Amino acid sequence: MSYIEGLDYTSFDEFEAQMDTLDRQNSRQEWYGAIADILSTGARPDMHGFFMAKAMLNSRMTNCPKAGHGTIIVRDKTVVSDGYNGVPRGFPHPAACGRSDLPSGAAYNACTVPCLHSETNAIFNAARLGARTEGALIYVTGEPCLGCSEAIVQAGIRQVVFASGRPMPQHPGLRLLHGLGVELVYMYYSRESGNFKYHMLECRSQVAAVH
Repeated sequence: MSYIEGLDYTSFDEFEAQMDTLDRQNSRQEWYGAIADILSTGARPDMHGFFMAKAMLNSRMTNCPKAGHGTIIVRDKTVVSDGYNGVPRGFPHPAACGRSDLPSGAAYNACTVPCLHSETNAIFNAARLGARTEGALIYVTGEPCLGCSEAIVQAGIRQVVFASGRPMPQHPGLRLLHGLGVELVYMYYSRESGNFKYHMLECRSQVAAVH
Protein backbone atom coordinates (compact mmCIF):
# COMPACT_ATOMS: atom_id res chain seq x y z
CA MET A 1 0.00 0.00 0.00
CA SER A 2 3.08 2.26 -0.09
CA TYR A 3 2.90 3.07 3.58
CA ILE A 4 6.27 4.27 4.83
CA GLU A 5 6.82 2.47 8.12
CA GLY A 6 6.68 4.68 11.19
CA LEU A 7 4.85 7.63 9.59
CA ASP A 8 1.56 9.10 10.77
CA TYR A 9 -1.09 8.76 8.05
CA THR A 10 -3.98 10.20 10.10
CA SER A 11 -4.28 13.36 8.01
CA PHE A 12 -4.05 11.36 4.79
CA ASP A 13 -6.76 8.96 5.93
CA GLU A 14 -9.09 11.92 6.52
CA PHE A 15 -8.20 13.39 3.11
CA GLU A 16 -8.74 9.99 1.47
CA ALA A 17 -12.20 9.54 2.99
CA GLN A 18 -13.35 12.96 1.86
CA MET A 19 -11.83 12.53 -1.59
CA ASP A 20 -13.53 9.17 -2.12
CA THR A 21 -16.88 10.69 -1.17
CA LEU A 22 -16.42 13.59 -3.59
CA ASP A 23 -15.14 11.35 -6.38
CA ARG A 24 -18.42 9.49 -6.58
CA GLN A 25 -20.17 12.75 -7.45
CA ASN A 26 -18.24 13.31 -10.68
CA SER A 27 -17.82 11.59 -14.02
CA ARG A 28 -15.26 12.34 -16.72
CA GLN A 29 -18.01 13.48 -19.08
CA GLU A 30 -19.33 15.84 -16.42
CA TRP A 31 -15.84 17.30 -16.15
CA TYR A 32 -15.63 18.02 -19.86
CA GLY A 33 -19.13 19.49 -19.81
CA ALA A 34 -18.33 21.74 -16.85
CA ILE A 35 -15.16 23.07 -18.49
CA ALA A 36 -17.04 23.71 -21.74
CA ASP A 37 -19.78 25.57 -19.84
CA ILE A 38 -17.27 27.78 -18.03
CA LEU A 39 -15.43 28.60 -21.25
CA SER A 40 -18.66 29.34 -23.12
CA THR A 41 -19.64 32.04 -20.63
CA GLY A 42 -16.50 34.01 -21.35
CA ALA A 43 -15.65 34.04 -17.65
CA ARG A 44 -11.99 33.94 -16.69
CA PRO A 45 -11.24 30.56 -15.03
CA ASP A 46 -9.13 30.38 -11.91
CA MET A 47 -5.54 29.19 -12.23
CA HIS A 48 -6.18 25.56 -11.32
CA GLY A 49 -9.18 25.39 -13.65
CA PHE A 50 -7.19 26.92 -16.50
CA PHE A 51 -4.30 24.46 -16.29
CA MET A 52 -6.55 21.46 -15.66
CA ALA A 53 -8.53 22.37 -18.80
CA LYS A 54 -5.23 22.19 -20.71
CA ALA A 55 -4.49 18.79 -19.15
CA MET A 56 -7.98 17.59 -20.13
CA LEU A 57 -7.34 18.71 -23.72
CA ASN A 58 -4.05 16.77 -23.68
CA SER A 59 -5.93 13.63 -22.65
CA ARG A 60 -7.85 13.74 -25.93
CA MET A 61 -4.59 13.19 -27.83
CA THR A 62 -3.98 9.65 -26.60
CA ASN A 63 -4.36 6.63 -28.86
CA CYS A 64 -4.60 4.30 -25.87
CA PRO A 65 -7.65 2.07 -26.48
CA LYS A 66 -8.39 1.92 -22.75
CA ALA A 67 -8.41 5.45 -21.36
CA GLY A 68 -6.97 8.88 -21.98
CA HIS A 69 -5.09 10.97 -19.43
CA GLY A 70 -3.29 14.29 -19.75
CA THR A 71 -0.69 16.15 -17.67
CA ILE A 72 0.63 19.71 -17.50
CA ILE A 73 3.74 20.77 -15.52
CA VAL A 74 3.72 24.41 -14.41
CA ARG A 75 6.41 26.67 -12.92
CA ASP A 76 5.78 30.33 -12.11
CA LYS A 77 2.31 30.07 -13.69
CA THR A 78 3.89 28.97 -16.98
CA VAL A 79 3.61 25.58 -18.69
CA VAL A 80 7.09 24.03 -18.94
CA SER A 81 6.07 20.55 -20.15
CA ASP A 82 3.08 18.40 -20.92
CA GLY A 83 2.21 14.84 -21.87
CA TYR A 84 -0.48 12.24 -22.42
CA ASN A 85 -0.48 8.47 -21.99
CA GLY A 86 0.70 6.26 -24.80
CA VAL A 87 3.61 4.40 -26.32
CA PRO A 88 7.20 5.74 -26.60
CA ARG A 89 8.21 7.77 -29.64
CA GLY A 90 8.40 5.64 -32.77
CA PHE A 91 6.29 2.73 -31.48
CA PRO A 92 3.07 1.82 -33.34
CA HIS A 93 -0.07 2.32 -31.30
CA PRO A 94 -1.78 -0.92 -30.17
CA ALA A 95 -5.27 -1.83 -31.34
CA ALA A 96 -6.17 -3.45 -28.01
CA CYS A 97 -5.11 -3.14 -24.37
CA GLY A 98 -3.97 -6.18 -22.41
CA ARG A 99 -4.73 -4.38 -19.14
CA SER A 100 -8.37 -3.49 -19.81
CA ASP A 101 -9.67 -5.50 -16.84
CA LEU A 102 -6.84 -4.65 -14.43
CA PRO A 103 -6.64 -1.84 -11.85
CA SER A 104 -5.20 1.41 -13.14
CA GLY A 105 -1.42 1.55 -12.82
CA ALA A 106 -1.03 -2.23 -12.47
CA ALA A 107 0.70 -4.91 -14.56
CA TYR A 108 2.45 -2.87 -17.24
CA ASN A 109 3.90 -6.12 -18.60
CA ALA A 110 0.41 -7.15 -19.72
CA CYS A 111 0.65 -4.60 -22.54
CA THR A 112 1.80 -5.89 -25.93
CA VAL A 113 3.97 -2.76 -26.28
CA PRO A 114 5.61 -0.53 -23.65
CA CYS A 115 3.38 2.34 -22.49
CA LEU A 116 3.94 5.57 -20.59
CA HIS A 117 1.52 7.31 -18.28
CA SER A 118 0.92 10.99 -18.91
CA GLU A 119 2.82 12.10 -15.79
CA THR A 120 6.05 10.27 -16.65
CA ASN A 121 5.68 11.34 -20.27
CA ALA A 122 5.53 15.00 -19.18
CA ILE A 123 8.53 14.57 -16.87
CA PHE A 124 10.55 12.87 -19.62
CA ASN A 125 9.55 15.60 -22.08
CA ALA A 126 10.83 18.20 -19.62
CA ALA A 127 14.16 16.36 -19.38
CA ARG A 128 14.36 16.12 -23.17
CA LEU A 129 13.81 19.87 -23.54
CA GLY A 130 15.92 20.92 -20.55
CA ALA A 131 12.96 22.36 -18.61
CA ARG A 132 13.32 22.61 -14.84
CA THR A 133 10.70 20.72 -12.80
CA GLU A 134 12.01 21.35 -9.28
CA GLY A 135 9.40 23.26 -7.27
CA ALA A 136 6.80 22.89 -10.03
CA LEU A 137 3.11 22.01 -9.90
CA ILE A 138 1.76 19.09 -11.90
CA TYR A 139 -1.84 18.86 -13.12
CA VAL A 140 -3.16 15.37 -13.84
CA THR A 141 -6.57 14.27 -15.12
CA GLY A 142 -6.60 11.25 -12.81
CA GLU A 143 -4.94 9.93 -9.69
CA PRO A 144 -1.18 9.26 -10.13
CA CYS A 145 -0.19 5.62 -9.83
CA LEU A 146 2.73 4.48 -7.68
CA GLY A 147 5.27 4.54 -10.52
CA CYS A 148 4.28 8.04 -11.61
CA SER A 149 4.33 9.22 -8.01
CA GLU A 150 7.92 8.00 -7.67
CA ALA A 151 8.81 9.99 -10.80
CA ILE A 152 7.02 13.08 -9.43
CA VAL A 153 9.08 12.91 -6.23
CA GLN A 154 12.34 12.45 -8.14
CA ALA A 155 11.51 15.41 -10.40
CA GLY A 156 11.24 17.68 -7.35
CA ILE A 157 7.60 18.60 -7.98
CA ARG A 158 6.08 20.19 -4.89
CA GLN A 159 2.33 19.98 -5.56
CA VAL A 160 0.05 17.54 -7.40
CA VAL A 161 -3.36 18.77 -8.56
CA PHE A 162 -5.43 15.82 -9.74
CA ALA A 163 -8.98 15.35 -10.94
CA SER A 164 -11.67 12.73 -10.94
CA GLY A 165 -10.65 9.46 -12.47
CA ARG A 166 -10.90 5.79 -11.74
CA PRO A 167 -9.64 5.66 -8.14
CA MET A 168 -6.95 3.15 -7.27
CA PRO A 169 -7.45 0.73 -4.38
CA GLN A 170 -5.85 2.17 -1.22
CA HIS A 171 -4.24 5.01 -3.22
CA PRO A 172 -0.60 3.77 -3.16
CA GLY A 173 0.78 6.68 -5.18
CA LEU A 174 -0.96 9.33 -3.11
CA ARG A 175 0.23 7.70 0.11
CA LEU A 176 3.82 7.81 -1.12
CA LEU A 177 3.50 11.48 -2.11
CA HIS A 178 1.99 12.32 1.27
CA GLY A 179 4.73 10.52 3.17
CA LEU A 180 7.43 12.34 1.22
CA GLY A 181 5.93 15.79 1.72
CA VAL A 182 4.30 16.54 -1.65
CA GLU A 183 1.15 18.68 -1.39
CA LEU A 184 -2.01 17.05 -2.75
CA VAL A 185 -4.95 18.96 -4.23
CA TYR A 186 -8.04 17.03 -5.28
CA MET A 187 -10.07 19.06 -7.80
CA TYR A 188 -13.74 18.24 -8.26
CA TYR A 189 -16.83 19.75 -9.84
CA SER A 190 -19.51 20.97 -7.43
CA ARG A 191 -23.01 20.64 -8.87
CA GLU A 192 -24.36 22.89 -6.14
CA SER A 193 -22.10 25.84 -7.03
CA GLY A 194 -21.77 25.04 -10.74
CA ASN A 195 -18.00 25.41 -10.49
CA PHE A 196 -14.84 23.61 -9.47
CA LYS A 197 -13.72 23.24 -5.88
CA TYR A 198 -10.58 21.95 -4.23
CA HIS A 199 -9.76 19.63 -1.38
CA MET A 200 -6.16 20.13 -0.25
CA LEU A 201 -3.74 18.25 1.95
CA GLU A 202 -0.60 20.24 2.78
CA CYS A 203 2.27 17.91 3.55
CA ARG A 204 5.66 18.08 5.15
CA SER A 205 8.06 15.23 4.69
CA GLN A 206 8.04 12.89 7.66
CA VAL A 207 10.89 10.70 6.45
CA ALA A 208 13.43 12.38 8.71
CA ALA A 209 11.53 10.94 11.67
CA VAL A 210 12.16 7.36 10.47
CA HIS A 211 15.32 5.67 11.76
